Amino acid sequence: MEQVFINLILNARDALNEKYPNLDPNKLIRIEVNKGDRLVIYTDGLIEAENNKGNQFGEHKIETLLRDTKSSVEFVKTVREDFEKFVGEWEVIDDVTMLDITIDPELYAISDASEKNSESIHEKTWRLQLLLEADTIKSSDPLPYVVQLIAGIQEMHTQRSDLFTILSELYNNAIDHGVLKLDSTLKDSPDGFMKYYEEREKRLKELSAGSI
Repeated sequence: MEQVFINLILNARDALNEKYPNLDPNKLIRIEVNKGDRLVIYTDGLIEAENNKGNQFGEHKIETLLRDTKSSVEFVKTVREDFEKFVGEWEVIDDVTMLDITIDPELYAISDASEKNSESIHEKTWRLQLLLEADTIKSSDPLPYVVQLIAGIQEMHTQRSDLFTILSELYNNAIDHGVLKLDSTLKDSPDGFMKYYEEREKRLKELSAGSI
């Protein structure tokens, strides 16, 4: 998995270098994003894959599908289906990997006050209890609000990213294995991750009982 991610980053770097040949490689580029924006990274093996006629899958196909789909799950599923239909039985000679990230800047935002405050975190006495029923689990994501609340109480603004990662892992495990009773072995097959998240989405839509 680490090598796959490295390949994605290297492909993104090469694409930027090709698009901006005069760009200083040591210059830091900042791109303004808004909540809900999506970052799609893929290896060149996806867009350069050819069918039996010698035609490439191409970037325009990715852009069209990105506009026509509403969620990351739907997008990745549609790209995979279209890609497999496009290449057919033709041999794919390069690795094909894609990553779709939905941006939520609030989770990683650091306030000006936090940037100026280099004091160490002091433990405080507090307790937070939260009960989420099935209808809430299906329709909302409480993590951004919980992270914001804890960061505010404990003065952990500069650790919001780590805090979100930890809570997200705990929360999603509680949903997947505690509420939805999903089996992790579904991910063991080559197309296991896709099947796992398709089943997750299905069970979540049908959820009528359960709580965290």
